[in-house]
Amino acid sequence: MKKHIIDYISKGYKVKLNFSDGNTMIFSNIVNETEDDNIIELDNGDNTIKHVLNLRYVVYITPLEEIKRQRISF
Repeated sequence: MKKHIIDYISKGYKVKLNFSDGNTMIFSNIVNETEDDNIIELDNGDNTIKHVLNLRYVVYITPLEEIKRQRISF
């Protein structure tokens, strides 16, 4: 899952993450990839608030781009 997020953001996509508690968040920058496969630090593009995320709680990744629409389920 971490690889998908890194790939999408490196290609210029924003990613919408849906969490198991029903919340969603949109990110566009990788702050720190970390060594742990389940932890990544992201921000929404303005560098004001950084989020350290445990990817075990992510249910869906949706790349946001005007031309392509696809959803990846894990």
